[in-house]
Amino acid sequence: MLKHAVLLLLLVMLGVVGCVRPTPTPTLTPTPPFNTATPDVRATSEYRTQVAMLTDMPLTETAAATQTAGAQPTATETPRASATPTVAVSPSPRPTATQRPGPTISPTATLEGEPPPTPVTHELIRSFEASPAEINPGDPVTLTWEATGDTATLYRLMPTGQLGQFWDVPLSGSMVVETSDRDRNEVQFMLFVSSGERQEQALVIVRVRCTAEWFFTPAPDICPVDPAIETAAAYQPFERGHMFWLGQRARIYVLYGDGGVPAYSPVSDPWQPGLPESDPGIEPPPGLVQPVRGFGMVWRGEAEPYLYVRERVGWGLVQEVGYTALFQCDSAPKYSSCYLTGPDGAVWQLGPEGSSWRVLEGAARR
Repeated sequence: MLKHAVLLLLLVMLGVVGCVRPTPTPTLTPTPPFNTATPDVRATSEYRTQVAMLTDMPLTETAAATQTAGAQPTATETPRASATPTVAVSPSPRPTATQRPGPTISPTATLEGEPPPTPVTHELIRSFEASPAEINPGDPVTLTWEATGDTATLYRLMPTGQLGQFWDVPLSGSMVVETSDRDRNEVQFMLFVSSGERQEQALVIVRVRCTAEWFFTPAPDICPVDPAIETAAAYQPFERGHMFWLGQRARIYVLYGDGGVPAYSPVSDPWQPGLPESDPGIEPPPGLVQPVRGFGMVWRGEAEPYLYVRERVGWGLVQEVGYTALFQCDSAPKYSSCYLTGPDGAVWQLGPEGSSWRVLEGAARR
């Protein structure tokens, strides 16, 4: 009887132990970080033929990656009520040389996937207008407004979008504002009205007619800053680039064809009559040439030694040739482009801040 009891007890214990299984340890899968790094991809451009040389040798072109300027948010006009006739009040303008804190100008762009913002309705600003809507540089502009609230301030925006000159004005009235003969493309004015904690702003834009024509077609969408200049010039092609000399600007433009940064370098012409035209100790390979005068000094690093021009452009393919060039720049307030003609009449574009250069296909002189 005792044996049976012991045996039964052993069977029960074995059954309990056999039913207990080890708990598996969970495997943790590493979660990638939110901002996964992506490889730094740099665009490169091949060295290809663009224009015909005055000899049988080809010219080459590069298009370096264009630097993207950080755009500052600019004011945008918000809906406003229809203008109501008012008695014009002409406050005396009070320009000031000091900048004070002004209204916050917010960009209107929204993130992808987000619903569009609710249109802003003006409760304080009833109307804000400028007349005429289009002017010549230097013409006066009459601003007229009607608002309710505590205070009103008129601002003239700088060409780059920041708040500039300002005037404290009555809540309703009109004022004549002078413009400059150097204004280009457009002038912008903002009305800022506050009432307690509430603030509103409205923007008007006056178009400015171009004072000069581009020397080539098709023309850029922006006005040129000035008429084109006609100047004595020189051009020389290199193994991996080009050089232009513009006499009236006393500058040499080195265009690199190696895809590096900068894509081109403007350098003051260092050569003066009486200086050596070349370095007799430098012997070029067969079929190639050493640049002379200003091109040679820039190439050898005697003007801007940090540019490493010789290493980047290589040897000259032929000697420089002289011609008459046209040169003109656009009127962008920042990051402007310039244009010049080559010896064969082709139009070359120099991008902002040495960022790029190219030959404009299909462009022709007027």
